Amino acid sequence: MQYDEILRRKVSYYMKRDILLLDANTSILSAIKNMKRGNEHVAIVVRDKVPIGIVTNENIFDSITKDNIDLSIDKIISPLISVERSITIKEALDIMKKNNVRVLVVIDKGIVYGIITKQMISNVIGDYLNKREFSSIKPIMGNLGFILQFAGTLFVIPALLSTFLNEYIIATGIYLMIITMVTIGFFMNTYGKKSYLNIKESSILTITSFIILGLIGSIPYVYINPYNISEPIELFVDSFFTSISGFTTTGLLLFNPDNIPTSLKFYYSYTQWIGGLNFIYLIMSAFYPESRLVNMRSILTGKSLRLKELFLTIVLVFSMYTTILSSVLYLLGYDLIESLTIIMSALSTGGFLPNNTILVESNPYQLTIITIAMIVGALPFALHYTIIKGKLSYKHITKEILVYMFVIGITIMIGLTVTELDAASIIFHVISASTTTGYQFIKDIDEGFKILLIILFFIGGCTFSTAGGIKIARFITLAYMIRKKRLERNEFREFISIILLIILFPLLTYLSSLYLVNSGYTMLDSFFQSAAVITNSGFSLGLELDNIAKMILSIMMVIGRFEIIGLIYILLPKLAERH
Repeated sequence: MQYDEILRRKVSYYMKRDILLLDANTSILSAIKNMKRGNEHVAIVVRDKVPIGIVTNENIFDSITKDNIDLSIDKIISPLISVERSITIKEALDIMKKNNVRVLVVIDKGIVYGIITKQMISNVIGDYLNKREFSSIKPIMGNLGFILQFAGTLFVIPALLSTFLNEYIIATGIYLMIITMVTIGFFMNTYGKKSYLNIKESSILTITSFIILGLIGSIPYVYINPYNISEPIELFVDSFFTSISGFTTTGLLLFNPDNIPTSLKFYYSYTQWIGGLNFIYLIMSAFYPESRLVNMRSILTGKSLRLKELFLTIVLVFSMYTTILSSVLYLLGYDLIESLTIIMSALSTGGFLPNNTILVESNPYQLTIITIAMIVGALPFALHYTIIKGKLSYKHITKEILVYMFVIGITIMIGLTVTELDAASIIFHVISASTTTGYQFIKDIDEGFKILLIILFFIGGCTFSTAGGIKIARFITLAYMIRKKRLERNEFREFISIILLIILFPLLTYLSSLYLVNSGYTMLDSFFQSAAVITNSGFSLGLELDNIAKMILSIMMVIGRFEIIGLIYILLPKLAERH
């Protein structure tokens, strides 16, 4: 199908037929409930079965006050512009532009037949672009070049810190990494180009960005050799594993943090911070370009963000959180560098600690700040932005956040019955697991608690956060789809994608755990460790790993970081079509 053919097709080919009709006398509060129950974003208001206007979620929330919530919905309707079902997509776009509207009501012989929105048309065109022949890597190179240059610039901070602390060997390793990252990014920017990425290209960009960041980020570890290894291959494997563990915010270490210099600890935590922010950027800009991301961006600034602006916004928001929380932790008695290291790792749900006993020696106030940082990292990025901009209202306390808090609460109560740990330890470790951070101060985890933590690993945090796992929103969407009698074409594809994720997370975990079982560990311990890796949780049972196991788990970290969804979109591009 050609682009012109899309524009020539009738609107009836792409329109949505199942439309919510609201009587003009329906109260605003009842309208909200009806739209929420049907998961509808648009409704047509009728009087005596004759359409008189249209309302959207945006209309309602922009107009609603505590004084008018019981008024009838016809008081806040927008003008209804109707078109015959025989007009073309091009004609529909012209009418939308002329009347400055985003929704048209499609009628047939005076009867409401459906609606067509600008977003639907945009997604159809996106489908066409998504199916174009993949013949050039230049768009990927251009975007990857920007990521490398931006990340390389940010790494000046740990380089300057190591210089200030007179830890010149570490500083040299970091400067070598920065030069390599910025240089490669420059050439990619020069030979690449900024253009639309289809979903397959976006998936490749996400995977390659973490692999390249992991490879280049291993330079300081190879140069410094904190493992005291003389064999080159093993040194590279350990360095790559450590670097990937940082950038994917997994947090598994192959060296003792008690035995390394301060600036190297800060550098590792900083890689988690950069990796977490890079992940949010890639997921928001690449894998969620449909209506949900459009709504997300409208929450952020009221307009569509440019990708560079999006990345800068993410960095600024999390920099503010890092500054505030690390300052509080410093005032509560931690060393300044320790405070920064812990908070950066917690906000990125990375789970790195500057020494092995710091949590055990922490007081309840310090643990509370760390817990808050973990939860902040696992909540949606848009929520943080609205709080900072002073625009927070109850509409932003989404169902996903409420369900997430409910899951944490229920799991804590279950934990109190399946383990003999004290309540404070259970609460901390449940939150650490549900946010996929991986902070832990207990080593001997009993079997019942291991199973509970594995479930939390797989569930994960909220979408558009630094947390790993399948994500709460997908389970909510799945529950809604199961209740719905008939799924639209795009909903069915999303349903299949969610089912595949729910199957693939434990399946890949099981397959990778088989190698650990062959190494002499129990199936539960092997499955627990593999689950902690693929969900980027970072909980550790202290298993000894050979080079093959390290490479298997390194691959699992990358696969888990982009939630397997990129792999699905590469192998099954049909599931990536947007509507």
